[in-house]
Amino acid sequence: ASRFHREGHWFKSITAHHKFLMFYIYILKSESIGKYYIGSTINIPQRVAYHNAGMVLSTKSYRPWKLIYSEEFSTLSQARHREHVIKSWKNPAYMVKTLRLFV
Repeated sequence: ASRFHREGHWFKSITAHHKFLMFYIYILKSESIGKYYIGSTINIPQRVAYHNAGMVLSTKSYRPWKLIYSEEFSTLSQARHREHVIKSWKNPAYMVKTLRLFV
């Protein structure tokens, strides 16, 4: 299962207990090769730390990672939708231009 399916169940259970929980999408840039990674979380600093500690298999080989962008949402579905929209762009140059990233 993907990270999203594994975390999705946890997100759903925690939201039932926290009415003011916020959800985020984030974009990381590999400082070693310039690759981008787009993800979602409820805790950006912790998630970036996981990426940089090598605890995320898909990003482990491209460390270190730098947070270059994030957006906040009130629901998991909004965050996931935005994440999928950004990932659908496929072209990193288009993403940088559209989001006005200064990388």
